[in-house]
Amino acid sequence: MAEKGGARPGKRTRGPHLVRRGRRWYAYLARGDVRTLDTEDEATARERFRALVGDRPARSGRAPSATIAEIVVAYLAAPHGWTRQGAQTERVRAVLFAEAMAAHGATTPAQVTTKVLDAWRTARMPEVARATIARDEACAKRVLAWAVKHQLATRNAFDGRAKMPEPSRPHRRIIHSPAQVGRMVAWGLAKHRGWALTAATLEATGFRIEEARRMTAAWLTVDGVRLEPEAGAASDAWTSKGFKVRRVTLSAASLDVVRQFIEWRDAPHGKTRKAGVSDRWFATIADRAAKALDLPPTYRPHDARRRWVTETLRAGAPLSAVCDLVGHADVATTERYVCAYYDDPATITAPTTAAVEALTRISGDVIPMRRKGSSE
Repeated sequence: MAEKGGARPGKRTRGPHLVRRGRRWYAYLARGDVRTLDTEDEATARERFRALVGDRPARSGRAPSATIAEIVVAYLAAPHGWTRQGAQTERVRAVLFAEAMAAHGATTPAQVTTKVLDAWRTARMPEVARATIARDEACAKRVLAWAVKHQLATRNAFDGRAKMPEPSRPHRRIIHSPAQVGRMVAWGLAKHRGWALTAATLEATGFRIEEARRMTAAWLTVDGVRLEPEAGAASDAWTSKGFKVRRVTLSAASLDVVRQFIEWRDAPHGKTRKAGVSDRWFATIADRAAKALDLPPTYRPHDARRRWVTETLRAGAPLSAVCDLVGHADVATTERYVCAYYDDPATITAPTTAAVEALTRISGDVIPMRRKGSSE
C-alpha cells in the first residue's frame, strides 16, 4: 500500500517502501537515501521499485553480525561533534569497553548480558573510583545505543540498568575569595605579569583555561567577550566544551585586561614562540604566590569559573541565566559550582547581594595599563 509523505526526521521507518510526494513517486531505501522513480503512475512506480530493491539484501529477519570491536571502530569514526579532548576521552573509554567485554567472553552485543556487566563492574571496584566506573559505563551505553540506531545491534544491554551511584560530597568546595585572588594577582604583577593577566582574564570572564588559550581579538566586542567555537570536525577545528556560543559582558577595565592578555600571549617569548598557557604552568606560579602571601594552596584555573558562578549568583542573577553564561548543559552542574571561601566559609548558606563588579575589581584596579616600551 502506498504511503503518503516521507518519513519524518528522527522517526523509525519500516524499511524500503514507496513514497508519494505530490504527484510523483519515490523509493525510500534507507535514511537519507530517497530516489526518484520519475513517474506519476503507481503501477509503473511499483515495477521500478521492485527492480531497484530486488538485488538489495533483506533488512528484516537477519540478526546483526558486527562484533563489539567493529562497532567501536565505526562509532569512533562517525561524526559526533566532539572536542579534541572529548574525542580522546571517548576513544579511551570505548576501547576499554571492547577489551573488557572480550576478556569476559562477550565479543558481540548479543553476548553482553547483565551477568557480564556485573562481572565487569565487580572486577573494577577495588581499584577504580565509582565515578570513573559510572562514566565508563555511560560511554559503553552510548556505543551500544549508536549500534542499535544504525542496525549493528538488536538491543542495548544497558537499557533499564541502574547507574552506579557516585559518592556524595560531604560539603561544598572551599576556594579562595576574590580578595585573596586579588592579592595573588598583585603579587604576580611584579614577578609574573603574564600569569597575572591570565588569572585576571579567567576571573573576569569565567572561561576555561583552554578557551582563554584559544581566545582571539575577534571574540572581543564593544562591551564584552563573545566565545565562538569554530565550525568543523574536532580534528580540523577547535570547539568549546558544549559547543555553545557564549557572551559575557565586561567593564571597560576588564575588557582592557583581556586585550592585554591576548597581546602578551601572542607576542614572541623566548625562542620566538607564543606563551604556553597551560594548567601546569598556571598551577606552578599560583603555588608560589600562595606560599609567598601565606595563603591556602591549590589555586587552580577552574576555580575562576567556580568563583564567577558564586559571585554572579550572589548578585541575584537567576540560576538558569548563569547556567547559559558558563555554558553548562544542566543547572545541576552549575549548582555544584557554588563554593565557600577560605576567609568566610559561612557565606555559602545563601546568596547575598554582593556586586558582580567584585570580579572586575580584581583585574581593573590591580593591573595597570601597559605602557609603551615596557616588556616582561
